Amino acid sequence: MILTPQLLIWEAMGKPVPKWKVDAVTGRCATCGQPITEGVSRKAIESDTYSQQADYMKYGDYNCRACAWLNSDPKNNHRNVIVAGSQIWWPMISRESATPDRPQWLDVLKLIAELPPDTPVTGCITTDPKPRLWPRYKLATVGNFGLYVHAPDYDQSGYVQFNLSRLLEISNIISEVMNQKYSKRSIYLGLLADFKTASKDPDEAIRQERRLKELRKTNEFIPALLVTQKISGGKNESGNTGTTGNPEPSRAAGCGDPQNIYRLL
Repeated sequence: MILTPQLLIWEAMGKPVPKWKVDAVTGRCATCGQPITEGVSRKAIESDTYSQQADYMKYGDYNCRACAWLNSDPKNNHRNVIVAGSQIWWPMISRESATPDRPQWLDVLKLIAELPPDTPVTGCITTDPKPRLWPRYKLATVGNFGLYVHAPDYDQSGYVQFNLSRLLEISNIISEVMNQKYSKRSIYLGLLADFKTASKDPDEAIRQERRLKELRKTNEFIPALLVTQKISGGKNESGNTGTTGNPEPSRAAGCGDPQNIYRLL
């Protein structure tokens, strides 16, 4: 059997049984396209609320057991997930919301980085659990890493190949900037747009912005920005303390033109 992202997830979950009847068939899975001898009819899966049937069921009339099960449990399967070999996690982006059963993304990625380079990997980082993204996943390995990244607020939706070690390095830099009370939005758009914070130490703001300008060009930047978190008043991933900045860039009343700082870059 050909390994697919869907099969990797299904096997890591212990091969759960789909909620629909499985029939003996000959052909290919409608969703992943692999050859099958049994499957669940797409008519049983499709409904008035099922979106993108043409995109997600284009190879046949039946779904393999893996894809059928993924379709049968949208509450779990439309959210953040990552599989490495036989291990599966349903990580949380927010550290404050993380639990032993659903750890924070950065902690999981650090564990995966220690696995053998040829360990198969698949999964998705998403800020919006509504879309059905798992049919779009791709296979990767620890040594040739990649994930589907869906973050509409950061104009990102697609498979992203990146270096896992480099992502962890960039996460440390982002964490350092967050300690200076910049929001993620400011880190994404530009620190100097948050004039209120930047004006407290312009030289440091310029130094950090120069670093971030180069990092924003990398594939690792958006995934690293998403997974980097800290707890207000507590320790973040770098072991430092601090509080999270404002959600949106702001300018202090009565302050000068932020373009004066931009000219120094």
